[in-house]
Amino acid sequence: MIENIEKFVFKGMLLKTELEALEEVGVMTKESPSLRDLAENKIKTEISLEDFNARIRLNAIKMSSVYMAFFCFENSVRDLITERLKECVGSNWWNRCVPKKIRDEVIKRKGKDNKNKWHAPRASDNIAYTDFGNMANIICKEWEY
Repeated sequence: MIENIEKFVFKGMLLKTELEALEEVGVMTKESPSLRDLAENKIKTEISLEDFNARIRLNAIKMSSVYMAFFCFENSVRDLITERLKECVGSNWWNRCVPKKIRDEVIKRKGKDNKNKWHAPRASDNIAYTDFGNMANIICKEWEY
């Protein structure tokens, strides 16, 4: 139970830090357009969503900023893990530091993505196929680095 709480708090701290970093570089600010401005089409988007139901459009707008923030955060964590373990352990960090269970899940996910040709390709690195929760497991396992 304590371990789950520690992981939850750790993830929250990482997210808060990353959101602050995004704000610092201007990707997302407190002055960003409001959901109301986006919903009322006061801000032009590249894709016309007018053919979709208004409720669905509003929900999409609400989720877009959340998706973008989480996408940036999740991939920043991937970069951090990769850079740090490569620096400390070497180029074979994936096989040395990542538990076999996680590596096996990544192999399965790669196979599924290859079968679904409509799926946008991910990066070639194995870490790109690693779930967020599993990245926390890797960090906790390799905490000394």
